[in-house]
Amino acid sequence: MRKDFRKSLAEEVLLADGAMGTLLAARGASPDQAKSPLNLTDAEAVAEVHEDYVGAGSRILTTNTWDANRVKLDAHEWAESLENINREGVRLAREAAAGEMIFVAGAIGPLGALVKPYGRLTLTQVREVFEEQARVLLDAGADLILLETFGSLLEAAEAVRAVRGLSSEIPIVADDLPLRRPDCVRRGGRARSFDAGSSRRRRGRNQLHARPAGNP
Repeated sequence: MRKDFRKSLAEEVLLADGAMGTLLAARGASPDQAKSPLNLTDAEAVAEVHEDYVGAGSRILTTNTWDANRVKLDAHEWAESLENINREGVRLAREAAAGEMIFVAGAIGPLGALVKPYGRLTLTQVREVFEEQARVLLDAGADLILLETFGSLLEAAEAVRAVRGLSSEIPIVADDLPLRRPDCVRRGGRARSFDAGSSRRRRGRNQLHARPAGNP
């Protein structure tokens, strides 16, 4: 049986991995391409990043799925592979984890599209897009959901609602939110992380980031 994420976070410091897309680009991936399709086209490169983070001591591995939502994948003509991309993202991280003491975080990033009246999407459509991706990540076995680098708190809230509509138990962690909130741990004027699935507010910060040797 795998260790409970919330219990581990409350009892110890969990070292998380760092950037995935930035590291893939530093290792040769085009900065202009979507990075999540590499789960299918260059799985070895993605696996190597995970393995390097494990070697650096990471206890949380983030799936290479930050841009694996239908809106972003459609812009790169990969939308039809959405399920396979997200499922493989979880599998690659899980294989690198290879142990019950490492957690796999299913990464969900912003859509990169504006909501009406400033854009074409309604809030209902935004939630549906997040729900589609989250369903695959949960079905594939992610231990928690990680909301990464959302520029809009409104959009992040819709992502939380989408995940909660699928599971009332899965931990949801958000990183680098744009506004201060009472339930967020603050650093440098920006909200850095909180567990949206927990009613208990934490004053401490029990999550740090690893950095593989020889990488920025």
